Amino acid sequence: MIGSGSPERELLARLFGVDVQLIELTRRGEADDGWTRAVLRLPEEHLEDCSVALALALLRDSFDDGRPRGYSSQDYVERDALTIVDLVEHLRFIEGSLTVSIDYLRGRMLKTDVTIGANGEVVLIARNRDMLPERWIRALLGEPGGLRLVPPPEE
Repeated sequence: MIGSGSPERELLARLFGVDVQLIELTRRGEADDGWTRAVLRLPEEHLEDCSVALALALLRDSFDDGRPRGYSSQDYVERDALTIVDLVEHLRFIEGSLTVSIDYLRGRMLKTDVTIGANGEVVLIARNRDMLPERWIRALLGEPGGLRLVPPPEE
Protein backbone atom coordinates (compact mmCIF):
# COMPACT_ATOMS: atom_id res chain seq x y z
CA MET A 1 0.00 0.00 0.00
CA ILE A 2 1.11 3.54 -0.72
CA GLY A 3 1.78 5.45 2.49
CA SER A 4 0.55 8.87 3.47
CA GLY A 5 2.91 11.61 2.31
CA SER A 6 4.77 9.22 0.00
CA PRO A 7 5.99 10.45 -3.40
CA GLU A 8 3.62 7.95 -5.03
CA ARG A 9 0.63 9.38 -3.17
CA GLU A 10 1.61 12.93 -4.07
CA LEU A 11 1.95 11.98 -7.75
CA LEU A 12 -1.41 10.16 -7.76
CA ALA A 13 -3.07 13.18 -6.12
CA ARG A 14 -2.45 15.10 -9.36
CA LEU A 15 -5.16 12.97 -10.99
CA PHE A 16 -7.80 13.96 -8.46
CA GLY A 17 -10.57 15.76 -10.35
CA VAL A 18 -9.02 15.32 -13.83
CA ASP A 19 -11.54 14.26 -16.48
CA VAL A 20 -9.96 11.16 -18.04
CA GLN A 21 -12.11 9.84 -20.89
CA LEU A 22 -12.45 6.27 -22.12
CA ILE A 23 -12.32 6.29 -25.93
CA GLU A 24 -12.19 2.57 -26.66
CA LEU A 25 -12.14 -0.72 -24.76
CA THR A 26 -11.39 -3.99 -26.58
CA ARG A 27 -11.03 -7.44 -25.12
CA ARG A 28 -9.97 -10.55 -27.03
CA GLY A 29 -9.44 -14.15 -25.99
CA GLU A 30 -9.72 -15.86 -22.67
CA ALA A 31 -8.11 -15.30 -19.27
CA ASP A 32 -4.73 -16.96 -19.87
CA ASP A 33 -4.51 -16.33 -23.59
CA GLY A 34 -6.17 -12.99 -24.16
CA TRP A 35 -5.58 -9.29 -23.97
CA THR A 36 -7.37 -6.08 -23.16
CA ARG A 37 -6.67 -2.77 -24.90
CA ALA A 38 -8.05 0.49 -23.56
CA VAL A 39 -7.60 3.89 -25.14
CA LEU A 40 -8.02 6.80 -22.76
CA ARG A 41 -7.65 10.52 -23.28
CA LEU A 42 -6.13 13.00 -20.88
CA PRO A 43 -7.25 16.61 -21.37
CA GLU A 44 -4.48 18.58 -23.09
CA GLU A 45 -4.24 21.04 -20.21
CA HIS A 46 -3.40 18.16 -17.83
CA LEU A 47 -1.07 16.20 -20.09
CA GLU A 48 2.14 17.68 -18.71
CA ASP A 49 1.22 17.31 -15.04
CA CYS A 50 -0.78 14.09 -15.06
CA SER A 51 0.54 11.71 -17.72
CA VAL A 52 3.09 9.96 -15.50
CA ALA A 53 0.57 9.91 -12.65
CA LEU A 54 -1.94 8.14 -14.90
CA ALA A 55 0.67 5.56 -15.90
CA LEU A 56 1.47 5.01 -12.20
CA ALA A 57 -2.22 4.60 -11.34
CA LEU A 58 -2.82 1.97 -14.05
CA LEU A 59 0.39 0.09 -13.32
CA ARG A 60 -0.23 0.23 -9.58
CA ASP A 61 -3.56 -1.53 -10.06
CA SER A 62 -1.88 -4.09 -12.32
CA PHE A 63 0.82 -4.66 -9.69
CA ASP A 64 -1.70 -4.92 -6.84
CA ASP A 65 -3.67 -7.56 -8.76
CA GLY A 66 -0.53 -9.35 -9.98
CA ARG A 67 0.20 -12.85 -8.73
CA PRO A 68 3.11 -15.22 -9.32
CA ARG A 69 3.16 -17.68 -12.18
CA GLY A 70 5.55 -20.57 -12.37
CA TYR A 71 9.03 -19.81 -11.08
CA SER A 72 8.20 -16.19 -10.28
CA SER A 73 6.68 -17.38 -6.98
CA GLN A 74 10.17 -17.52 -5.46
CA ASP A 75 10.42 -13.70 -5.77
CA TYR A 76 6.85 -12.93 -4.70
CA VAL A 77 6.20 -10.85 -1.59
CA GLU A 78 2.54 -10.54 -0.54
CA ARG A 79 2.79 -7.06 1.01
CA ASP A 80 4.55 -5.01 -1.64
CA ALA A 81 3.78 -1.90 -3.66
CA LEU A 82 4.73 -0.43 -7.00
CA THR A 83 7.03 2.55 -6.53
CA ILE A 84 8.09 5.54 -8.56
CA VAL A 85 11.49 3.86 -8.86
CA ASP A 86 9.80 0.86 -10.54
CA LEU A 87 8.02 3.20 -12.93
CA VAL A 88 11.17 5.13 -13.83
CA GLU A 89 13.20 1.93 -14.33
CA HIS A 90 10.73 0.77 -16.99
CA LEU A 91 9.95 4.16 -18.59
CA ARG A 92 11.08 4.62 -22.19
CA PHE A 93 10.61 7.31 -24.84
CA ILE A 94 9.70 5.45 -28.03
CA GLU A 95 8.62 7.08 -31.29
CA GLY A 96 7.45 10.28 -29.60
CA SER A 97 5.57 8.57 -26.76
CA LEU A 98 6.30 7.71 -23.15
CA THR A 99 6.01 3.95 -22.73
CA VAL A 100 6.14 1.76 -19.66
CA SER A 101 6.16 -1.99 -20.23
CA ILE A 102 6.39 -4.45 -17.34
CA ASP A 103 6.18 -8.21 -17.79
CA TYR A 104 7.12 -9.50 -14.32
CA LEU A 105 8.15 -7.44 -11.30
CA ARG A 106 9.26 -8.88 -7.97
CA GLY A 107 7.46 -12.15 -8.59
CA ARG A 108 4.22 -10.61 -9.88
CA MET A 109 2.94 -11.12 -13.38
CA LEU A 110 1.88 -7.74 -14.76
CA LYS A 111 2.15 -8.15 -18.55
CA THR A 112 1.01 -4.54 -18.82
CA ASP A 113 2.04 -1.75 -21.17
CA VAL A 114 1.04 1.90 -20.87
CA THR A 115 1.84 4.30 -23.72
CA ILE A 116 1.21 8.04 -23.46
CA GLY A 117 1.20 10.03 -26.68
CA ALA A 118 1.89 13.74 -27.04
CA ASN A 119 -1.76 14.22 -28.06
CA GLY A 120 -3.03 13.00 -24.66
CA GLU A 121 -3.95 9.52 -25.90
CA VAL A 122 -3.13 6.84 -23.33
CA VAL A 123 -3.12 3.21 -24.47
CA LEU A 124 -3.23 0.41 -21.91
CA ILE A 125 -2.53 -3.11 -23.12
CA ALA A 126 -2.73 -5.97 -20.62
CA ARG A 127 -2.07 -9.56 -21.59
CA ASN A 128 -3.35 -12.65 -19.77
CA ARG A 129 -5.12 -10.59 -17.09
CA ASP A 130 -8.74 -11.63 -17.81
CA MET A 131 -11.27 -8.96 -16.70
CA LEU A 132 -8.94 -7.09 -14.32
CA PRO A 133 -8.00 -4.26 -16.71
CA GLU A 134 -11.66 -3.39 -17.14
CA ARG A 135 -11.94 -3.00 -13.36
CA TRP A 136 -8.87 -0.71 -13.34
CA ILE A 137 -10.50 1.46 -16.01
CA ARG A 138 -13.84 1.60 -14.17
CA ALA A 139 -11.97 2.60 -11.04
CA LEU A 140 -10.05 5.30 -12.84
CA LEU A 141 -13.26 6.72 -14.23
CA GLY A 142 -14.83 6.74 -10.76
CA GLU A 143 -17.33 3.96 -11.38
CA PRO A 144 -18.25 1.48 -8.62
CA GLY A 145 -15.45 -0.94 -7.89
CA GLY A 146 -13.04 1.55 -9.39
CA LEU A 147 -9.63 3.02 -8.80
CA ARG A 148 -8.49 3.94 -5.34
CA LEU A 149 -7.62 7.52 -6.19
CA VAL A 150 -6.50 9.61 -3.29
CA PRO A 151 -7.55 13.19 -2.61
CA PRO A 152 -4.82 15.84 -2.62
CA PRO A 153 -2.83 15.94 0.64
CA GLU A 154 -4.17 18.39 3.16
CA GLU A 155 -1.96 21.40 3.62
